Amino acid sequence: MPLLTSPLPTSTIVFALVTCIPFGLAIRDTVSGKYDDLADLADHELNQDLSTSDDSTDDHDQVDEDFEQRMRDDLARERALEEIEEEAEAKRHGLALRKLYSAEPAGLGELFEGVVLNGPESRTTGAVLERNERFSRTLESEITLLHNDGLLHTIYIKPLYAPRVCEALEEQLIEAWGEGHVAEDRHIWTNPATLQRAVFDTRSGCELRFEKLASVAQWLDRSPSSVVPMWALGQPAKRLTAKLGDRSTVSASEISWSTVGVGVGSGTTQITADVRNGKVVSLFVSVEAVPATQEAIIARVTELVGKPPQDDPLIWKTNPPIELQEGSAQMFLTIGKRPQD
Repeated sequence: MPLLTSPLPTSTIVFALVTCIPFGLAIRDTVSGKYDDLADLADHELNQDLSTSDDSTDDHDQVDEDFEQRMRDDLARERALEEIEEEAEAKRHGLALRKLYSAEPAGLGELFEGVVLNGPESRTTGAVLERNERFSRTLESEITLLHNDGLLHTIYIKPLYAPRVCEALEEQLIEAWGEGHVAEDRHIWTNPATLQRAVFDTRSGCELRFEKLASVAQWLDRSPSSVVPMWALGQPAKRLTAKLGDRSTVSASEISWSTVGVGVGSGTTQITADVRNGKVVSLFVSVEAVPATQEAIIARVTELVGKPPQDDPLIWKTNPPIELQEGSAQMFLTIGKRPQD
């Protein structure tokens, strides 16, 4: 009885051929002497695999290098755009800062057009605040106006963009006015013609101050117009308070107030008048001034009393006696004998 057989599927035949042909070719090469033995054949196959693997690794390395280069290019473009924006912003800030000062040493700039130090408060405050609102759109800043007895004596300007803007402002002021007097991270410029002073101070951030000042002769004199009222000694306290107006603080034992500074220095002059039995018996004065200005004040006292002082401390034995303490930025002047109680 004949065996029944089923025909093999075509896929099986194809698989057999695909599998056997490479082996047959390899056997042929071995017989013909291409490979000495099967070990050489194995090495050949392994080398083929390694060669393929190396090519794949090279491709991956190239992809990584291309990606890193694209990243570097993107970062470079981004940084270039940032530098362009920073340069444009610095230019805007620089133009805004130039509105703070004029070409004249210690002079107020365009932002303060029409403003006069020692001018009436009512006219200056509104104008400055209105302009500052527009100014702040470009460069934020704090502007403070200080008045005494209704008169403007100091303008404080503090830019909020620091330190880059602070450095730019310092460079511009030096370019416009020179170095000025440099002391303790400050530049001080004085204008004797306008009796005005500008102080750029970086000790506590960044601040530009415009201050009204007095000459040494105006600061100390025997006349009623003297900043330090020598004339008031021995006079009724009511006469002094009437002269000072609302800018003084009054008690039964003393009258205190602040007024303009003197020479090359910073800040205001602080004065306390001691009162006993309704009369002014002494004056105690504190002011910040550089050594050259302090020396000028010593010479002024000597000129007024007509005799030199005794040294250490400096005392002029006159009636009333005068004593001056120097040696630091703050100078103290006492006219008369201060009460001990």
